[in-house]
Amino acid sequence: MSCHTGRVDEGVDAALAAQQVAEILGVPVPAPTQPVGVSPNLIAATGRAGGDCPPARP
Repeated sequence: MSCHTGRVDEGVDAALAAQQVAEILGVPVPAPTQPVGVSPNLIAATGRAGGDCPPARP
């Protein structure tokens, strides 16, 4: 999981990074739309209110 892998900026004609990985591996990949951090109890979460993490599917 990496920050912004579920987001493509306006005017960019490219597949999401997470989508490319999902297609290569053949499995769903978390695709956060905002920065990602890890809490002290090691639970990953988007860093800003309103962030989303839909899975990119192959």
